[in-house]
Amino acid sequence: MPMLIITTAREARELVERSNHCENVLSINDTGFLNFNDTHRAKIHNLMELQFDDVKHPEMPTAPKLLHIEQIVVWARLCESETALIHCNGSGARSTAAALITMVEWGYGAEHASASVKTMRPTTQPNVLMLRLYGNRELMEAAISRFNLALT
Repeated sequence: MPMLIITTAREARELVERSNHCENVLSINDTGFLNFNDTHRAKIHNLMELQFDDVKHPEMPTAPKLLHIEQIVVWARLCESETALIHCNGSGARSTAAALITMVEWGYGAEHASASVKTMRPTTQPNVLMLRLYGNRELMEAAISRFNLALT
């Protein structure tokens, strides 16, 4: 059974620095910022680095796009039997949305995924636009209910 870790950018760097080898890391950074240097990257087997901001309106140029969600899906499928670390700047909206998507891709039901992520990060609210772009109605409904998401 895979293990999922959701962290901040700083915590992710520290975990990679302390480790000799990391299996899977999904790094979601603000536009124009990369979290890992070459030394970090050499320790990570499956690294997906995405850059977009925590914006919930699709018309904003730095908002998450469908391509980003497709990349998250590919990454999740590549690491579905191993430990996976997901981070964004503050481990809030982008990383929790990516964790929900990852768990659904791993075969977990929407309710189980939302309950698990809520337990890991109880005070966060997943990025609604990312969930909309993913297009899984059950996951969207579970996240709205579990995280009390506002759809505006």
